[in-house]
Amino acid sequence: MSQQKTGKVTVELDGGPLTSKPGASLQVGGLVREGEMSDQDEHIFTERTEQSRIRCTLMHVTGTDLTALRAFRGTVGFRTDTGQSYVVNDGVFAEMGELEIG
Repeated sequence: MSQQKTGKVTVELDGGPLTSKPGASLQVGGLVREGEMSDQDEHIFTERTEQSRIRCTLMHVTGTDLTALRAFRGTVGFRTDTGQSYVVNDGVFAEMGELEIG
């Protein structure tokens, strides 16, 4: 049985696709456990919630509004070419890179 490996993704803001370069990534977030051993050989762990994170490099094309992207707060989608989709509700741009030409 042949399986397709994810090769392309589309990052979307409120349903509209962003023009991005290959290499986008997704950290789904959620519950993270960190374990430790005590001197009495007990397995102890703590839990914390980690935020979802999508990273991508945008291509600056006609119509790209960096100011609007900086102010964005809404639904961010991560759609793969293998049919899986992930949604981050109430997403924002945590980091804005630099505008580079070339």
